[in-house]
Amino acid sequence: KYHKGLMDYIINQKIPIIHLMRKNLVKQIISGLTAATTKHNPIVISGKDLLSMVKEAHMLNKYWSNQLKDQIKLTLYYEDIIGKTEGDKTYMESNTNIMVCNFFGISQIQLYAITKKKNKEDLNVYLPNIEDIKKVFKNTKFEWMI
Repeated sequence: KYHKGLMDYIINQKIPIIHLMRKNLVKQIISGLTAATTKHNPIVISGKDLLSMVKEAHMLNKYWSNQLKDQIKLTLYYEDIIGKTEGDKTYMESNTNIMVCNFFGISQIQLYAITKKKNKEDLNVYLPNIEDIKKVFKNTKFEWMI
């Protein structure tokens, strides 16, 4: 919605794209919330508010999947692309690496990122009230994310 002209151009010109998504929307949201602080401190959020944010993100993912349904795309999930880390490079998982190279029609090269994962710890490090949050998520389709 913030880049309507760009999205219209991509869709109208049938430009191939990688649609990068997260399976675990809770981790995506917590990562975004902690990114606002430089020390990645624990955050306090009610289970109800977090569940509402997850539902909204889920609907947004459905919206974009629908918007891009006829687009030439490769859908990748963050959780599936991370391979080994050596030094300052995090290499793409082997099968995903092959898919990306094939998608763009380039020779097989080892792709990597130099960005660092910020939230490496379990969710309970960032959510001091995780037990209360678990209760709110219980018996929802998002329960597995906690």
